[in-house]
Amino acid sequence: MKYLIEWAYDIRTEFSVPDWAEISGKRYDIEAKSEGPVSQAQCRLMTQLLLEDRFKLKFHRETKEMPVYALVVGKSGSKLHEAKPDSPPGDGVWLRGHKTSSKGWEPSMIASTLSSIPDVGRPVVDKTGLKGLFEFRLDYSVTPNEDRPNIFSALQDQLGLRLEPSKGPVEFVVIDYLEKPSEN
Repeated sequence: MKYLIEWAYDIRTEFSVPDWAEISGKRYDIEAKSEGPVSQAQCRLMTQLLLEDRFKLKFHRETKEMPVYALVVGKSGSKLHEAKPDSPPGDGVWLRGHKTSSKGWEPSMIASTLSSIPDVGRPVVDKTGLKGLFEFRLDYSVTPNEDRPNIFSALQDQLGLRLEPSKGPVEFVVIDYLEKPSEN
């Protein structure tokens, strides 16, 4: 249930749910149908309506001043390359040796992705000043035993970017109510 809420509302910060809805909790089958093909945005909206209708989901967002990292251009300059419009999806962005389904990313997308990496450990805000879509390869270690640099070194060496400790507004999601589904 937590993953579904995260995906439906594009939540990129930590939030709490009742124990039954935790990722490690019981799994539920949710069935829903559309009248035809839908875009991802339409599917998210339909899922939001489903959560609000079937599970009586109510939540609100709060903003608090917290420690963050500012994603900034390093002293030697950015090593990002502007995305080529004629590149097929997946040729432009590689993370840990895996293609993404995108031709390029805005710096805000890079910051958002960095926020979800456990080793980073705090939200990341884009302060690069860079505009547009960029191609890059970022290969970093998630364990100390790998023969790759940690995320901080990889950002500096491979992308010419760095994470600078800072304070800033961080949005939190607070679940006000979530009804446990019946067994039928």
